[in-house]
Amino acid sequence: VDALTFTSLYLQIIELLVDVWDDLLPAKRLYAQGMGKLEFKLGKLDRRVKELMSRFIGFSAEEELNVLELMLLTYTLRISKEEISCINHTLKRLSSLYLRVESILKESSALPSNFLVELGKVLSSTSINGASCSPLQFEACLKFFSLKQFVFHGPIKHVKAELSVPNIDFEHPLPFVSGLPVGIQCEITLHNILSESRLWLRMTLD
Repeated sequence: VDALTFTSLYLQIIELLVDVWDDLLPAKRLYAQGMGKLEFKLGKLDRRVKELMSRFIGFSAEEELNVLELMLLTYTLRISKEEISCINHTLKRLSSLYLRVESILKESSALPSNFLVELGKVLSSTSINGASCSPLQFEACLKFFSLKQFVFHGPIKHVKAELSVPNIDFEHPLPFVSGLPVGIQCEITLHNILSESRLWLRMTLD
């Protein structure tokens, strides 16, 4: 089940990636940016890739490197847009993430892809405040990206929490008095989460 959940999210990311890449083609770039669709898709792609990193544990060095490369690709796609807003912020996030990649490469036998090598060259010659940042340099790195087969060498675990409110059904709804604070007893089942981990529970009212 955990592997299927990972596969489903991974396929969503690939679908979004193809969609974004298509919009970045010169023939469509002006139209996509004018409609604001490209920025929306890039934001969605960014969130999905972050989910891949935060919702699963058990990655080997090679597997984590694959996920980090997708995150770096997302930031590179953002910077390659000439009209990008907050380019300094994106550049700082990309540089910080690349330090993690370098750490993994030093601690393991994993080899960097051509995309990571070229991106490292651009980052080493780019000012962290974006003063010498050229979107064309980052755009040139994109041609070195090649999607690799994602092969797991061990079990993958899905980090999730299930919340349920006992003794409630259609005939016995929760008692509620408008304007008064209420306490709702609930049961939360945690999956693949260490007992010392800090958890945040977000509740929304639709």
